[in-house]
Amino acid sequence: MKILFLTGPHAVGKSYFMQQLATTNNFFQFDTGPEMRRMHKESLSEKNIGEWVDELEKAYGSLVTCDMLCKVLESRERDTDNIIITGFRQIEGIEYMINYFQPENYEILYIDGIFELLKNNFILRENRNISDEDFQKYLLSEEEWGLRNLKDYVLNNPSNCRYIKKQSNSDEITTDIFKNNKVLNKL
Repeated sequence: MKILFLTGPHAVGKSYFMQQLATTNNFFQFDTGPEMRRMHKESLSEKNIGEWVDELEKAYGSLVTCDMLCKVLESRERDTDNIIITGFRQIEGIEYMINYFQPENYEILYIDGIFELLKNNFILRENRNISDEDFQKYLLSEEEWGLRNLKDYVLNNPSNCRYIKKQSNSDEITTDIFKNNKVLNKL
């Protein structure tokens, strides 16, 4: 099994890149966000998803949702062991999945963007306006939730990690970024 973890702030273009990469290569796509929403819906919990996750983690430990996601991925029929996973915002979740699956190769790709790009993409995706101040608070909450630690991990572990910062949506990320990569060239 070979895994590429795509991570970074909301609205930077991770899902778009995942689809682009999966269609040009033989990758199975796994997005943790929709999977968590599906599991929440199937639980029939009357709590919102955040409260539901908090309740699970309080009862079963902080990585219970990672274990749930691993079991879902494990059960999925797929025609390849090359997997792209997006949605993790904490290094602990990625490490849990690496330990669970023990992939032959893996890489963590952190896609970042300048403030204006992230805010404009967020407005387009969410179809709502947001002030600079409120959007900055939103980004800070993502960092506090674990994205800052994940970014630091990526920047300090170049052997299995890569960091890209987009200045605009025209900064298209292509599979060319992996041409000289010793891990993903084996995919």
